[in-house]
Amino acid sequence: MTSKSALTIFVTGVMCCAVSVVAVILTAKTFGPLPLSVSQTTTQKQGTFDVTGQSEVTVVPDNAELTLGLEVTKPKVAEAQIQVNQVISDLTTKLKTMGIDAKDIKTQNYSVNPNYDYTTGTQRTNGYRVSSSLRVNVKQFDQINGIIDTATAAGVTEIGNVQFTLSDEKEAEVKQQARKEAIDKAKNNASELSGLAGMKLGKIVNISELTPARPIMYESSKSAISLSAGGALDQATNIEAGSSSYTYTVTLSYETL
Repeated sequence: MTSKSALTIFVTGVMCCAVSVVAVILTAKTFGPLPLSVSQTTTQKQGTFDVTGQSEVTVVPDNAELTLGLEVTKPKVAEAQIQVNQVISDLTTKLKTMGIDAKDIKTQNYSVNPNYDYTTGTQRTNGYRVSSSLRVNVKQFDQINGIIDTATAAGVTEIGNVQFTLSDEKEAEVKQQARKEAIDKAKNNASELSGLAGMKLGKIVNISELTPARPIMYESSKSAISLSAGGALDQATNIEAGSSSYTYTVTLSYETL
């Protein structure tokens, strides 16, 4: 190869490199910088060890509620109102005499409605129905049977929704006791289960509870208390409060080590 040929090859190579550099510069100017992709993977420990505890506390109610009422139909509104008002007034007086506080005697319903007759084929008013009822709260349960007997003797014809419940104070006390027992059981379960499984538990990171509905120990409808045609009970009243169970559930979440 002559020196002229070698020079020609060298010059050609230099020109090709220059063209490549110019091409890259033009590409960068036209499309912007070339993208740079960085892939990153992170690992984070997830999950907890969840365990449930349940308690059941037997409770005796400390509050009773009952509804006492009547309905009267008369040709004129005033006549029906006079009879209803007289019965309710007499009953309220007798309840207070028995030691029931005025704040525990509340009017639950008072209504006046026309009584329609369709026997002639058309609507015709043949009287008016007036109804009223009292909601009575009772703390001394030995008074309940006497209250019902007194009410029927006064002219009450409807007795219903007798409920034995917990007062707010009693419910708070029972709930605190049930919570403590449920949490203690959950902790014992966590210790036993993790030990058997060979797991190490850390601190408690979450707690959730299933709050039960307010317990009602006893409830009756109107039909459960039978009244004779004269408005008196067929037999002496005998209602007992009894007891009920308050069930509480809690779930503890532990971190695992």
